[in-house]
Amino acid sequence: MVVASPVPSDRNDVLEGVRVMIPALKERAERTEELRHLHPDTIAELKANRLMRVLQPARWGSGEVDYAAAIEMLMELARGCASTAWCAFNYASHNWMLGMFAPQAQEAVWGKDPTRFLSASLVFPAGRAERAPGG
Repeated sequence: MVVASPVPSDRNDVLEGVRVMIPALKERAERTEELRHLHPDTIAELKANRLMRVLQPARWGSGEVDYAAAIEMLMELARGCASTAWCAFNYASHNWMLGMFAPQAQEAVWGKDPTRFLSASLVFPAGRAERAPGG
């Protein structure tokens, strides 16, 4: 049974939330690869342990741990399942990025539900813009 815990607020809380998951992640790793997506039980445990909210700003009821603690979370999750680590850190990173947006954008996403599951695309511009006649 998955029991919801408070949002981890320091490095030790984050790592403890991960360590309790590692045995089950190891058991599911092969099945996760077969599924080509995270196992539903893994998603439930990540949500219950509030691990995807560790970088969300504290004003939205999260832990807002430092980035180094989140990196440690990633490394610990990978001990159980590398795919889970990659996905969970992406979810956490998207909350971190939204936390740098204007307060109005944060309110639009988290205002009614600060636990909203968030994922977006990471796009790093690689092109160059040049002024052209007419704009």
